[in-house]
Amino acid sequence: MKNLFCIALLLVIFTSCTNFKGPQPAGAPDLNEFPQEMQGTYLNDDSKLVISHDKIEFWVDKNKASMHSFISDSLTVRSMSPWVIGTRKSQFPSGGDNYSVFALKLDEQNPNILHGIQTEEEDILKLLPNIRRSVEQHSTSTSDGVPDPPKDVIIFDPTPQDFRQIIEAAFAKKRGEAGYKGFERQ
Repeated sequence: MKNLFCIALLLVIFTSCTNFKGPQPAGAPDLNEFPQEMQGTYLNDDSKLVISHDKIEFWVDKNKASMHSFISDSLTVRSMSPWVIGTRKSQFPSGGDNYSVFALKLDEQNPNILHGIQTEEEDILKLLPNIRRSVEQHSTSTSDGVPDPPKDVIIFDPTPQDFRQIIEAAFAKKRGEAGYKGFERQ
């Protein structure tokens, strides 16, 4: 099983299934760059991750870049110690902004391993059944560009405390999975 970070980055950057109302955590100041201690090259099985001061790059097979994103209007980076939270802005084809989130954390036991997580909607609803959320209808497009009918999309608007609970629970869940392996610093 590939590290969830690989899946999380691809899902977050391209087709996230968990949507937030704005950059997370709410009210935290934006960072101009990734923290120096996280900058570097990381490997995991066949994947590669490179974090520079203002850019994150991901290769599925270490040779072909699958994703790169600069800190800008579409990628916001914030600190929520001990995590660094990346929030990527996108727009539904039918209109309306939404934000997807990934969290990065250096492992406490081995500072050479980087972990990444993303939360799933059902996990958030189980953890915080009364969390602020809105249901909106948005259409999507098929691969041939034909729009699908509108569907309901849950957009979460957590408090900073709720968001911390979401990240802590997702990280604990991931650490408990058999075969979990983070990215090793090179």
